[in-house]
Amino acid sequence: MTDLTGGYIWSNSSPIKFRDALCHPLCKAKIDDFLKQDFDSEKAATQFTDILKLAASKACILKKSMKNKKKTNKCKYFDSDLKRIRTFLMDKGALLSKYPFNPIIRGLYFKCYREYTKLRRYKKRHFKQQVLDQLDQLRDHDPKKYWKLINSLKERKNDNTLDSAKPEEWHEFFSELNKPSNLHSNRIHEIRSEVEKLEKVKQFCELDFRISNTEIANSVRKLKNGKASGLDGIPAEMLKAGSSVLVPLLQKLYNIVFSTDVIIYNGLQHI
Repeated sequence: MTDLTGGYIWSNSSPIKFRDALCHPLCKAKIDDFLKQDFDSEKAATQFTDILKLAASKACILKKSMKNKKKTNKCKYFDSDLKRIRTFLMDKGALLSKYPFNPIIRGLYFKCYREYTKLRRYKKRHFKQQVLDQLDQLRDHDPKKYWKLINSLKERKNDNTLDSAKPEEWHEFFSELNKPSNLHSNRIHEIRSEVEKLEKVKQFCELDFRISNTEIANSVRKLKNGKASGLDGIPAEMLKAGSSVLVPLLQKLYNIVFSTDVIIYNGLQHI
């Protein structure tokens, strides 16, 4: 069993379950409705994605739960001793919040707080002294490690936007970028005229025909497993497993996009 990049849990039996789920009455009704009705590209993509999500739910191919990652302390001197005392201090703080007027608990809390602060200052001072001694040793003997250590100690926060370019400067720069000079204006006009003449000549082109089922089936078959999905979260494995049912839907979807010249910004963004 593997966790797909789109968030779905996929096992060896998932392809069979997904194909069977596409034959479920609810899925078949949605598929028939999709093939009969006329949509724009955005609505067609949304409907197609809903069909895949419904089939995944019927096949029990659920999304994996996303656990919140614990934030790691970035202080290099924060070791296990500080972590242990801080945990003990947090426990005392929780106890003090329940019994704020208990003198024994207050005394234990502030005693632990002083020990934690004292140890943290010592660890920080000791770490700085170690870094300074190491820099003194590497400055003359190993400059490469010296600068590597310097770069590792830098704070990589780029919140200062004073030196950034203004939007007007960006617009002016890119509007003038690759702008043809007057010296080549005649040549550009000649090229445009030749291109317009060639466009009027009738010739065979594959783009003059609708996208066929064979083209889509070949494209789906060539999709690689284990690759990142788009914003829709639909993995390639799902499209390949249900290709026999999904190819006509994909054909209608892409022919709508092809005929209307409207790019899908929401919905299906995988292939």
